[in-house]
Amino acid sequence: LAPVTPSWLRRVLDESGIRRRVIVLSACYSGGFIKELQSPDTLVIAAAAADKPSFGCTDDADFTYFGRAFFDEAMRREHGLRATYEQAVLTLREREEEQGYGHSDPQWVLGEKLAQDMPILERSLFPPVP
Repeated sequence: LAPVTPSWLRRVLDESGIRRRVIVLSACYSGGFIKELQSPDTLVIAAAAADKPSFGCTDDADFTYFGRAFFDEAMRREHGLRATYEQAVLTLREREEEQGYGHSDPQWVLGEKLAQDMPILERSLFPPVP
């Protein structure tokens, strides 16, 4: 497989016509994608800073530590993307400390236009619980 680069991913997303974007990158050094992907209509969540590994990457893993904390745990309990992210960061930090790893420093970069539309987006992603 050819490597996925920040510029390639940006080009593919631009060509797709998708205007509002929520991009979650669960990979080592994924913060390195932020500069290329950010825009006023984009939320970029990266599992690690540009100069940090993301832990839990193995051939047999369904999720990285961040991916599990975000998608499999926090997203099931929280009712907003920011709350999901913040809970995932807390869970991840606990796991990293338990394992003796340094902190991967997940990143959150939200464009100003998408920030205005976030309440509408979140209502569709997190419907009210009856």
